Amino acid sequence: MRKKLLAVCILITYMISSIACVHAASSLTMLTVNADINNDTGKVNVYGELNSMLSDVVSIAVFYPEHSADDFKNGTPINEVVALMAEITTQNGEWRHEFSLTDTMPSGYYRIYAGSDVYSYNELYDEVYFLNSQSKADIVANFNVAENEIESLRNSFREYKDILNIDISSDWDMVGNDISLCFIKLREALETGEFKNFSDIKTLYEDAAEIYDFMQIEDVTALDEYLDTNAAAIGFDTQNADYKTFKDDILSQALSLILSAETESYVEIYKSLSDYLTSKTVLYSVNNAAKSEMDALLKKYCDVINISVTGDYAKLDSIEVAKALFEKNFTSLADIKLAFDNRVEALTKEQNTTSAKKNTSSGSGGSFKPSVQDTVTTNQVQNTLNSVENITSEGFSDVNTEFWGYTSIMSLAEKNIVNGFEDNTFRPQEHVTREQFLKLVVSAFEDILEENTKEIGFNDVVEKDWYAEYVYRGVRAELINGISSELFGAGETILRQDAAVILYRALKPEIKDINIYGGFKDNSDISEYAKTAVYTLYNCEVLNGSDDGLYYPQSSLSRSEAAQLIYNAMKFCGYIN
Repeated sequence: MRKKLLAVCILITYMISSIACVHAASSLTMLTVNADINNDTGKVNVYGELNSMLSDVVSIAVFYPEHSADDFKNGTPINEVVALMAEITTQNGEWRHEFSLTDTMPSGYYRIYAGSDVYSYNELYDEVYFLNSQSKADIVANFNVAENEIESLRNSFREYKDILNIDISSDWDMVGNDISLCFIKLREALETGEFKNFSDIKTLYEDAAEIYDFMQIEDVTALDEYLDTNAAAIGFDTQNADYKTFKDDILSQALSLILSAETESYVEIYKSLSDYLTSKTVLYSVNNAAKSEMDALLKKYCDVINISVTGDYAKLDSIEVAKALFEKNFTSLADIKLAFDNRVEALTKEQNTTSAKKNTSSGSGGSFKPSVQDTVTTNQVQNTLNSVENITSEGFSDVNTEFWGYTSIMSLAEKNIVNGFEDNTFRPQEHVTREQFLKLVVSAFEDILEENTKEIGFNDVVEKDWYAEYVYRGVRAELINGISSELFGAGETILRQDAAVILYRALKPEIKDINIYGGFKDNSDISEYAKTAVYTLYNCEVLNGSDDGLYYPQSSLSRSEAAQLIYNAMKFCGYIN
């Protein structure tokens, strides 16, 4: 907008004779005029200063596009050249007036002249560019373009920068496309998906330019300073004690993310920055916490991790829960949540060991749950199924001939598929872990397993572990997967329905009829991914439910149930008469 200041010297003339003899006196008047327009509403704000000894009234005239005060002076009818005239009284030397240009008026530059009276318009004016609805719609359309029109969008910012009242970068030819791409990504995130007015365009442009500038940060120091300065806008507490403890590592990772990002990712990274920093803070805190510190961290970040620290957890020994989280090197909040939930569930079940489950067998690994995200840690279940190689002739001290699982346990023990503990117990009610059940299946059915040559590497499975061989063979035979690319889930107790999935995959070469229907009363509790396995094995008489017609698919598998399940499967394959 052009701003002009005119010192107007008004010569007051008086008629002192019939022959028009003029005597003059002079008075200095200082007058300024400025004008702004909001093209979304059509409202114009005109303002300035008047310092005069002669008058405290300012007269303004608003001329239609392509007209000026010269037309007024030349006798053109006023209604053809002037859109509005007004007189404004000053207050303390300042004046202001607001009016609206309507949609019936043409688009274009409107000159707004100011003078000390209605006939004194000289060269003192400012101008605004008005757009009616059709013109605005035509311009807004230039900003509702797709990614393949980036250059057109960049040129539109340059062309309409004055109308939008934005400042484009001095190196616009170099950065314009990147900022325009950020702009498109922000626009696509809008509920409407497109713009309706100039204000939204200006706001989103400024956001896009801010995001682009942020993504140009190249060192940790600059990133640290930016976060401190913009903490409130980003929505992250940089004064959090845990964050400050691990700040160097967190910022180093954040910077790597920024430096490696493609332009189309800028918006997503910027908008998720607070969540990213919070997540990293929690992960570093939990991964480096002592067992005694875990309870306080879980309560502090329970909302972030999405866990409940009331209910069952409040009834448990927090240190026992912490064992499942201690030194696990989690890589996501989902890891922590699943490890926590599984540990709380397992410990709660141990406290409530009364169960009405009889004559059951069941199934497979947590990795088959389609709802599980990312990774999960392990519950350190120390008991294994391969503790003692030799069984006394009397059998196990806690499994007598009256026990419902006596035949299956003793039959598998004779084949060295299951073993007891050093105190000559079998502990039939203890839960079975993923690796323990996999050991049973691989040991019993290795003759029919077809293994591929897939390279396998899990952080929680190393060569010295007793179960490493069984995990590798089970994964290569496609009986089970890790719960992530990095973790197998060793130590996690296995659900009855998941054990069924593993065993079903092992027996598939021997199964002729696949069945996906059955009549367990808790059928709705069986996950969809497990129903084929559960009901096929049920119809093959490999597994069955309890006396009350329930299957309990979400319950953990016990050692006696695992033995019965394997025993039934071996009978189905003809390995046991």
